[in-house]
Amino acid sequence: MAFCKNCGNKLNENAKFCPKCGAKTTLSENNAEVSSSQSVNGQEDDKSNSSCVMKTLKIAGYTFLIFLVIGFYWCPIKKLS
Repeated sequence: MAFCKNCGNKLNENAKFCPKCGAKTTLSENNAEVSSSQSVNGQEDDKSNSSCVMKTLKIAGYTFLIFLVIGFYWCPIKKLS
């Protein structure tokens, strides 16, 4: 009988996912095992991608604000009289 490497739950021989935690399993010669490196690496990649996206959005936002401020100083608003 195989066990999930993520949570330790017993697995059926043909299980593709752990019924308790939902971790993906890989079938080996002796038993079904959880591929912990795939789940951990996938989560780290998602975190680094979202972190990169957030940094890019912050830089774009700050750049926009700088151009907006510069634009107000260089192009003064004409008063209607």
